[in-house]
Amino acid sequence: MIDVYSSEFLQDPYPFYSEFRSHHPVFNIGNDWVIARYKDVTRVLTDWRTFSARKRANSLKNLFESQTDGGLPGLNVLDPPEHSRLRKPISAYFSGPRIAGLETEIETIASDLIEKLLRKTNGDVVTDIGGPLAAITTSRILGLNPEHFLKYKTWTEASLYYKDLGLNKEDRSRIRKEFRQFFVEFWEQVKNGGAKGILNELNGFTEEESILFGMFLLIAGSESTSNFLGNAVNVLLKHPDVLQTLIHNPALIKNFIESTLRYDGPVKTLVRVSTKDVELSGVTIPEGCRVVALIGSANRDPEVFEDPDRFRLEGENIKHLSFGGGAHYCPGDDLARMQTEIVLRKLIPLLAELPPVDLRSLEYRSSVRARGLKHLPLPFHCIRGGNQRA
Repeated sequence: MIDVYSSEFLQDPYPFYSEFRSHHPVFNIGNDWVIARYKDVTRVLTDWRTFSARKRANSLKNLFESQTDGGLPGLNVLDPPEHSRLRKPISAYFSGPRIAGLETEIETIASDLIEKLLRKTNGDVVTDIGGPLAAITTSRILGLNPEHFLKYKTWTEASLYYKDLGLNKEDRSRIRKEFRQFFVEFWEQVKNGGAKGILNELNGFTEEESILFGMFLLIAGSESTSNFLGNAVNVLLKHPDVLQTLIHNPALIKNFIESTLRYDGPVKTLVRVSTKDVELSGVTIPEGCRVVALIGSANRDPEVFEDPDRFRLEGENIKHLSFGGGAHYCPGDDLARMQTEIVLRKLIPLLAELPPVDLRSLEYRSSVRARGLKHLPLPFHCIRGGNQRA
């Protein structure tokens, strides 16, 4: 059995993915069936009648449970038509003027965070920019006090990265209860007009659905963008030719974002449960099994992407699966792109001034779900002007 928590797999799963696609495109680990090829992963994500999101919430505890579900029900564990009822007002909010109107505020937040970063010795792109920016932005969408973003990050990281934090079962249970109680009390503020945000506009949601969605959004909104920013900067540092291209042609930053989402996106797996016996790549998956779609593997499938293990700037319409697919396609994709683009436009000129950086000691999070660096410290204090530049 493959050890998905081994340092070798966590640091670089892509050689394993290549082996899976070539020789084991569909294989099982206990009751889990792992799917590696793009065409099969796409079907798993889009055929909700055969591959249910709801049923996975009730499946047996196993290798993938704690990392893929986080113990928090939300839109990601519902199927249509119930999913459609809840998703409609959420999609309307995230595609509406409120998100577009956040751009100026995100610009200000990003500038402030980068100014603070430049005052530090070995400021950390992940913990000093990515994490705070995503948490503060998500806080504002929910109507939470953004000044408490460190507390919010404690909850979200405990839900997703408890292995890295050394939390035992009792610790996780205590933190989850604390997290939920916070949102129960926050929902009372929303109902009484003491807080304004997305929860005020989710018409048709029950009280329980609103509380769970608030918890889900704080986790999903805070972590994916943070992880992706670290991955993107890491790609730039490893490909100085691409960095120089973007300095001379910033319009290509959008292309870079899509190319990086394909090459090293923030989501490694999405999980469904088979509702009937189903065949993928000549292998029959029995009814009632967890189906683990390897997003990172699908995004490197040579049947779809030319020379997929080589990073290059591609077009903006790359058919990557980093935001999922079908009914469960991530409604916050445009916000994630906006945040990343704003930060990269400010960071890229600074990255070009850094001395050579040794990236070999970087460590990835102990998660089978998320692909992200624990830290990305860089010597910004060495840039011309030193700590006084900010």
